[in-house]
Amino acid sequence: VIAVDGLGRQLFHVPLAGAYELIEKYLMVAMIFPVIGYTWSVKGHISMTLFLTKMPKAVQNILYICSVVCAFILFAIITYMGWKTTYSAIVSNKLTSGLVRWPQWLSNVWMPLGGFAFCLRMIAELVVSIQKIVKYGINHVIINEPSSEHDGNSD
Repeated sequence: VIAVDGLGRQLFHVPLAGAYELIEKYLMVAMIFPVIGYTWSVKGHISMTLFLTKMPKAVQNILYICSVVCAFILFAIITYMGWKTTYSAIVSNKLTSGLVRWPQWLSNVWMPLGGFAFCLRMIAELVVSIQKIVKYGINHVIINEPSSEHDGNSD
């Protein structure tokens, strides 16, 4: 879309109508929100570990569980509010302002879908973390690492 818009603008002096709105309000949102949970699962989010790695394993585990619970609560709120906004846009048939009038719900729907997937990921993360603590003990494992790294053998 960006390439076609740029070529049309430079070669023919005719930009692609609605390209900016399509990219900003639809494609970027659809690209980011659905993969937040996957990014968490591969430890792709930015994290600060300067002081955390110096703390005892039990403190690291408690802080990790707190971060998972806080992330779940935050994204549950985001999911709920995103669903309310999406539902409102569907019911009232809201359209974007601009040259091309896109249905607004097509942009809004990615927030509750991605938020819901992230909430499911946080529930799974919490369950796995509790299982590791039960299996290995809170002082003998760092729960946000793969299990094969802390016990020397694969499960």
